[in-house]
Amino acid sequence: MIKIKEFSPQDSQADSDRLLPIYLELWNHPSNLRFLLYSMKPLTPKQLRFEFMHHRLIGERYFAAMEGDAVLGLSVLKTAPADLFEISGVAVFPEHQRRGIGRQLVQHAQIIARWEGFDSMETTVFSDNAPMLNLMRQEGFEQIAVTTAARADGVGLIRLQKRLPDHPNCRLARA
Repeated sequence: MIKIKEFSPQDSQADSDRLLPIYLELWNHPSNLRFLLYSMKPLTPKQLRFEFMHHRLIGERYFAAMEGDAVLGLSVLKTAPADLFEISGVAVFPEHQRRGIGRQLVQHAQIIARWEGFDSMETTVFSDNAPMLNLMRQEGFEQIAVTTAARADGVGLIRLQKRLPDHPNCRLARA
């Protein structure tokens, strides 16, 4: 059974130590690198440690899809500025893809967004990332903008948004 667990590296050294090598391996994996990083250059431990030390300030939260103690995939959610809920990254290890893990991470993000009082959420996907574009469209995201030549190799971005249904247990709507 797959469970979603939040990691808080700014608050927990254990979370930081556990998340760092997994995040680096997953984001820097050749099959993911071009879909997750504008520069197409691998992240360094130094860059990621800095991000982890300040993740609350920049509004980032990290969630792992786990089977027992094994991390199968990660999502990075962002709520900065405070009026925008964004999925800033979803990645699943290649050997665990096509099992619905990415979908579970996206659906979990929708629950969190609604619980936090957001009525919509957004994400940006590189235009050549057909699997993620298909997943987001299946989850009800609609295209709201296109940017050309956003990545180092000239590939563009597609900005997607989803309106979220009311949830009876969510916090008060944002003013």
